[in-house]
Amino acid sequence: TTIKVQLPFAGDVFVEVFNVAGQQVYAQTYHGFGAGNNQVTLDLSNVESGVYFYKVKFDDHYLVNKMVIR
Repeated sequence: TTIKVQLPFAGDVFVEVFNVAGQQVYAQTYHGFGAGNNQVTLDLSNVESGVYFYKVKFDDHYLVNKMVIR
């Protein structure tokens, strides 16, 4: 699963994925992203199909969005 993020400056991102019950099913820090548009590839092969929410943390910036795993 790939998500797109736009970063204001270079750095690391922390990604969490939650199920609809609010339980964390994935967490990973990704290093070395540049400023601008980036793609983060998540290994969600052990996650069941369904609706999930992901949160991307970068410095003091957050992005929260919904995704569907099939």
